[in-house]
Amino acid sequence: MNVKILIIDDTESHRVHLAQLLEGAKVDIYFAENGEEGLEKMRSIKNIEFVITDLDMPKMDGVEMMKEVSLDESLRDIPVAFCTRHFDSENSLKAKKLGAKIFLPKPMISIDHLIKIIERVLKKKIS
Repeated sequence: MNVKILIIDDTESHRVHLAQLLEGAKVDIYFAENGEEGLEKMRSIKNIEFVITDLDMPKMDGVEMMKEVSLDESLRDIPVAFCTRHFDSENSLKAKKLGAKIFLPKPMISIDHLIKIIERVLKKKIS
């Protein structure tokens, strides 16, 4: 059975880039354009196992989304990785306080790095 991964980013080219990196892996990929839509998909799609999200998005940014995730018992155990250019920003610190443990550089360029992170966090092979 494939791992269900949700990619949340307001920039279509970033969503497509991450999906292309995961081509050939044992994953089913779902997309959302902002944190609000991401939360809806996390709640409506059964068994999302991993989320990759941008930090800066319209409607609801990654930090606000992470607040909602941390308050929702059904979502709080889903690993969330932030893919951002803003590693040292105030928002990154807020996200860490809310439970974010994975920060990926943007643009993500190494398929091996991304797959190793997902496999390590989920403790299962996807390649």
